Amino acid sequence: MGKVRLFVDAPELAQGISVELDKKQSHYITHVMRLVVGDSLSIFNGRDGLWKAYLQGGSKKSSVLEVSEQLSPQKILPEVHLCFAPLKQNPLHLLIEKGTELGVTHFHPLLTDRTVVRAFKAEKHRSTAIEACEQCQRFHMPAFAPLQSLDRFLGSLDPNKDVLYVCDERREGAQTILKQHDKHLTPYILIGPEGGFSPQEFQQLQRQRAVRFITLSPHVLRAETAAISILSQLSLVL
Repeated sequence: MGKVRLFVDAPELAQGISVELDKKQSHYITHVMRLVVGDSLSIFNGRDGLWKAYLQGGSKKSSVLEVSEQLSPQKILPEVHLCFAPLKQNPLHLLIEKGTELGVTHFHPLLTDRTVVRAFKAEKHRSTAIEACEQCQRFHMPAFAPLQSLDRFLGSLDPNKDVLYVCDERREGAQTILKQHDKHLTPYILIGPEGGFSPQEFQQLQRQRAVRFITLSPHVLRAETAAISILSQLSLVL
Protein backbone atom coordinates (compact mmCIF):
# COMPACT_ATOMS: atom_id res chain seq x y z
CA MET A 1 0.00 0.00 0.00
CA GLY A 2 1.29 3.44 -0.89
CA LYS A 3 2.45 5.75 1.87
CA VAL A 4 0.40 8.67 0.53
CA ARG A 5 -3.13 8.98 1.96
CA LEU A 6 -5.39 11.49 0.21
CA PHE A 7 -8.92 12.80 0.65
CA VAL A 8 -10.76 13.03 -2.69
CA ASP A 9 -13.95 14.98 -3.26
CA ALA A 10 -15.60 12.17 -5.22
CA PRO A 11 -19.30 11.25 -4.93
CA GLU A 12 -18.43 7.54 -4.97
CA LEU A 13 -15.43 5.25 -4.72
CA ALA A 14 -15.63 1.83 -6.35
CA GLN A 15 -13.34 -0.56 -8.19
CA GLY A 16 -12.45 0.53 -11.71
CA ILE A 17 -13.64 4.13 -11.62
CA SER A 18 -11.39 7.11 -12.35
CA VAL A 19 -10.94 10.08 -10.04
CA GLU A 20 -9.61 13.40 -11.29
CA LEU A 21 -7.62 15.47 -8.81
CA ASP A 22 -7.64 19.24 -8.61
CA LYS A 23 -4.57 21.40 -9.24
CA LYS A 24 -3.51 21.58 -5.59
CA GLN A 25 -3.71 17.82 -5.07
CA SER A 26 -1.98 17.11 -8.38
CA HIS A 27 0.92 19.34 -7.39
CA TYR A 28 1.10 17.63 -4.00
CA ILE A 29 1.32 14.05 -5.25
CA THR A 30 3.57 14.69 -8.27
CA HIS A 31 5.91 17.43 -7.01
CA VAL A 32 5.88 17.09 -3.22
CA MET A 33 5.46 13.32 -2.81
CA ARG A 34 7.15 12.59 -6.17
CA LEU A 35 4.68 9.95 -7.34
CA VAL A 36 4.96 8.81 -10.95
CA VAL A 37 2.56 6.95 -13.24
CA GLY A 38 1.93 3.47 -11.84
CA ASP A 39 2.57 4.38 -8.21
CA SER A 40 -0.12 3.54 -5.66
CA LEU A 41 -1.69 5.59 -2.89
CA SER A 42 -4.62 5.35 -0.47
CA ILE A 43 -7.70 7.52 -0.99
CA PHE A 44 -10.96 8.17 0.88
CA ASN A 45 -14.00 10.40 0.45
CA GLY A 46 -15.41 10.20 3.98
CA ARG A 47 -18.24 7.84 2.96
CA ASP A 48 -16.99 4.74 1.14
CA GLY A 49 -14.05 3.57 3.24
CA LEU A 50 -10.37 3.47 2.33
CA TRP A 51 -9.31 2.49 -1.20
CA LYS A 52 -6.11 1.72 -3.07
CA ALA A 53 -5.62 3.67 -6.27
CA TYR A 54 -2.96 4.02 -8.94
CA LEU A 55 -1.74 7.16 -10.63
CA GLN A 56 -2.72 6.87 -14.29
CA GLY A 57 -1.41 10.18 -15.49
CA GLY A 58 -0.10 13.17 -13.67
CA SER A 59 1.12 16.71 -14.06
CA LYS A 60 1.32 19.81 -11.91
CA LYS A 61 -2.11 20.92 -13.10
CA SER A 62 -4.08 17.69 -13.45
CA SER A 63 -3.86 14.06 -12.35
CA VAL A 64 -6.09 11.02 -12.77
CA LEU A 65 -6.31 8.07 -10.39
CA GLU A 66 -7.72 4.62 -11.10
CA VAL A 67 -9.45 3.05 -8.08
CA SER A 68 -8.28 -0.52 -7.55
CA GLU A 69 -9.49 -2.22 -4.36
CA GLN A 70 -11.03 -1.42 -1.01
CA LEU A 71 -8.54 -1.57 1.84
CA SER A 72 -11.01 -0.99 4.66
CA PRO A 73 -14.78 -0.44 4.84
CA GLN A 74 -16.18 2.80 6.20
CA LYS A 75 -16.08 2.74 9.98
CA ILE A 76 -18.89 4.04 12.16
CA LEU A 77 -17.37 6.22 14.85
CA PRO A 78 -19.09 6.99 18.15
CA GLU A 79 -20.53 10.50 18.05
CA VAL A 80 -18.44 13.14 19.81
CA HIS A 81 -19.59 16.77 19.60
CA LEU A 82 -17.15 19.58 20.39
CA CYS A 83 -18.83 22.92 21.13
CA PHE A 84 -16.69 26.03 21.40
CA ALA A 85 -16.56 29.78 21.01
CA PRO A 86 -14.48 30.69 17.92
CA LEU A 87 -10.87 31.50 18.81
CA LYS A 88 -8.12 33.43 17.10
CA GLN A 89 -6.53 31.82 14.06
CA ASN A 90 -3.68 29.73 15.50
CA PRO A 91 -5.51 28.37 18.58
CA LEU A 92 -8.57 27.57 16.47
CA HIS A 93 -6.44 25.75 13.89
CA LEU A 94 -4.96 23.65 16.71
CA LEU A 95 -8.40 22.92 18.18
CA ILE A 96 -9.78 21.70 14.83
CA GLU A 97 -6.66 19.70 13.99
CA LYS A 98 -6.33 17.93 17.34
CA GLY A 99 -10.08 17.55 17.73
CA THR A 100 -10.19 15.67 14.44
CA GLU A 101 -7.27 13.47 15.46
CA LEU A 102 -8.99 12.68 18.77
CA GLY A 103 -12.26 11.57 17.22
CA VAL A 104 -14.58 14.59 17.08
CA THR A 105 -17.43 13.83 14.66
CA HIS A 106 -19.22 17.20 14.91
CA PHE A 107 -17.87 20.72 15.53
CA HIS A 108 -20.30 23.35 16.88
CA PRO A 109 -19.08 26.99 16.87
CA LEU A 110 -21.10 29.03 19.38
CA LEU A 111 -21.55 32.71 20.17
CA THR A 112 -21.37 33.55 23.87
CA ASP A 113 -21.47 36.83 25.80
CA ARG A 114 -17.68 37.05 25.85
CA THR A 115 -16.88 35.62 22.42
CA VAL A 116 -14.21 37.82 20.81
CA VAL A 117 -14.07 36.28 17.33
CA ARG A 118 -17.64 36.40 16.03
CA ALA A 119 -17.19 34.66 12.68
CA PHE A 120 -16.43 31.10 11.60
CA LYS A 121 -15.32 30.12 8.09
CA ALA A 122 -16.38 26.48 7.92
CA GLU A 123 -14.76 25.73 4.54
CA LYS A 124 -11.36 26.92 5.74
CA HIS A 125 -11.54 24.77 8.86
CA ARG A 126 -12.83 21.82 6.86
CA SER A 127 -9.50 21.92 5.00
CA THR A 128 -7.70 21.69 8.34
CA ALA A 129 -9.83 18.67 9.27
CA ILE A 130 -9.09 17.00 5.93
CA GLU A 131 -5.34 17.37 6.45
CA ALA A 132 -5.68 15.96 9.97
CA CYS A 133 -7.62 12.95 8.65
CA GLU A 134 -4.94 12.30 6.05
CA GLN A 135 -2.21 12.42 8.69
CA CYS A 136 -3.87 10.38 11.46
CA GLN A 137 -5.22 7.62 9.19
CA ARG A 138 -8.84 8.45 9.88
CA PHE A 139 -11.25 8.36 6.95
CA HIS A 140 -14.41 9.68 8.57
CA MET A 141 -14.86 13.41 7.92
CA PRO A 142 -16.18 15.53 10.81
CA ALA A 143 -19.21 17.75 10.21
CA PHE A 144 -19.35 21.49 10.92
CA ALA A 145 -22.56 23.01 12.28
CA PRO A 146 -23.40 26.64 11.42
CA LEU A 147 -22.44 29.36 13.88
CA GLN A 148 -25.25 29.84 16.41
CA SER A 149 -25.91 31.32 19.83
CA LEU A 150 -25.28 29.37 23.02
CA ASP A 151 -28.93 29.85 23.96
CA ARG A 152 -30.20 28.31 20.73
CA PHE A 153 -27.76 25.42 20.98
CA LEU A 154 -28.81 24.57 24.55
CA GLY A 155 -32.43 24.47 23.41
CA SER A 156 -31.58 21.71 20.92
CA LEU A 157 -30.30 19.24 23.53
CA ASP A 158 -32.38 16.28 24.70
CA PRO A 159 -31.44 15.34 28.30
CA ASN A 160 -32.74 11.82 27.69
CA LYS A 161 -30.28 11.27 24.84
CA ASP A 162 -27.50 13.86 25.24
CA VAL A 163 -25.03 14.90 27.92
CA LEU A 164 -23.20 18.24 27.83
CA TYR A 165 -19.90 18.31 29.70
CA VAL A 166 -18.91 21.81 30.84
CA CYS A 167 -15.42 22.49 32.15
CA ASP A 168 -15.38 24.53 35.36
CA GLU A 169 -12.13 24.33 37.29
CA ARG A 170 -13.47 26.52 40.11
CA ARG A 171 -16.51 24.40 40.92
CA GLU A 172 -16.17 22.45 44.17
CA GLY A 173 -16.95 18.76 43.91
CA ALA A 174 -16.69 18.60 40.11
CA GLN A 175 -15.51 15.18 38.93
CA THR A 176 -13.51 14.02 35.94
CA ILE A 177 -15.29 12.81 32.83
CA LEU A 178 -13.94 9.30 33.42
CA LYS A 179 -16.17 8.98 36.49
CA GLN A 180 -19.30 10.45 34.92
CA HIS A 181 -19.79 9.32 31.35
CA ASP A 182 -22.84 7.19 30.55
CA LYS A 183 -22.25 5.33 27.27
CA HIS A 184 -25.98 5.42 26.51
CA LEU A 185 -25.81 9.21 26.08
CA THR A 186 -24.30 11.17 23.18
CA PRO A 187 -21.41 13.28 24.54
CA TYR A 188 -21.22 17.01 23.86
CA ILE A 189 -18.22 18.94 25.18
CA LEU A 190 -18.54 22.67 25.81
CA ILE A 191 -15.39 24.78 25.88
CA GLY A 192 -15.89 28.36 27.03
CA PRO A 193 -14.59 31.53 25.38
CA GLU A 194 -11.20 33.03 26.21
CA GLY A 195 -12.79 35.29 28.84
CA GLY A 196 -14.91 32.51 30.32
CA PHE A 197 -18.69 32.27 30.54
CA SER A 198 -20.62 35.22 31.94
CA PRO A 199 -22.46 34.83 35.29
CA GLN A 200 -25.76 34.76 33.40
CA GLU A 201 -24.52 31.94 31.16
CA PHE A 202 -23.36 29.91 34.17
CA GLN A 203 -26.83 30.27 35.66
CA GLN A 204 -28.36 29.16 32.37
CA LEU A 205 -26.07 26.12 32.22
CA GLN A 206 -26.92 25.17 35.79
CA ARG A 207 -30.60 24.96 34.85
CA GLN A 208 -29.96 22.51 32.00
CA ARG A 209 -30.77 18.88 32.81
CA ALA A 210 -28.25 17.67 30.22
CA VAL A 211 -25.30 19.54 31.77
CA ARG A 212 -22.57 17.88 33.84
CA PHE A 213 -19.81 20.07 35.26
CA ILE A 214 -16.37 18.48 35.17
CA THR A 215 -12.82 19.32 36.16
CA LEU A 216 -9.71 18.77 34.06
CA SER A 217 -6.88 20.31 36.05
CA PRO A 218 -6.13 22.27 39.22
CA HIS A 219 -5.13 25.08 36.85
CA VAL A 220 -7.18 27.24 34.48
CA LEU A 221 -6.54 25.93 30.96
CA ARG A 222 -6.56 27.68 27.61
CA ALA A 223 -9.55 26.73 25.46
CA GLU A 224 -7.55 24.63 23.00
CA THR A 225 -5.67 22.87 25.83
CA ALA A 226 -8.93 22.08 27.62
CA ALA A 227 -10.38 20.59 24.42
CA ILE A 228 -7.37 18.31 23.89
CA SER A 229 -7.41 17.22 27.54
CA ILE A 230 -11.08 16.32 27.73
CA LEU A 231 -11.13 14.60 24.32
CA SER A 232 -8.16 12.46 25.35
CA GLN A 233 -9.99 11.39 28.50
CA LEU A 234 -13.27 10.77 26.71
CA SER A 235 -11.59 8.51 24.15
CA LEU A 236 -10.76 6.12 27.00
CA VAL A 237 -14.41 5.50 27.90
CA LEU A 238 -16.16 5.44 24.49
